[in-house]
Amino acid sequence: MTDANMVFVDINIWVMMKGIISISTVKEITLNTYLKAKDIRKNYKFSFWDSLIIASALENNCNFLFPEDMHHNLKKIINPSKEA
Repeated sequence: MTDANMVFVDINIWVMMKGIISISTVKEITLNTYLKAKDIRKNYKFSFWDSLIIASALENNCNFLFPEDMHHNLKKIINPSKEA
């Protein structure tokens, strides 16, 4: 990939990210998030990164998490504490 192509790709990624950020709330990952991810990984055998996404979603009271490529044929993860 040439430098010009990389700049084009970087600009496109930044434009896409700005669009996502404009309609989203961005939260920080804390030490507690990592500790929760460690427990999720141990208990449910997800990858570290998937566990970190799940831990963050739980900490931020997400009702639904639609995973892109998590294993186990999951279509969505529902926080059981949010189910009525």
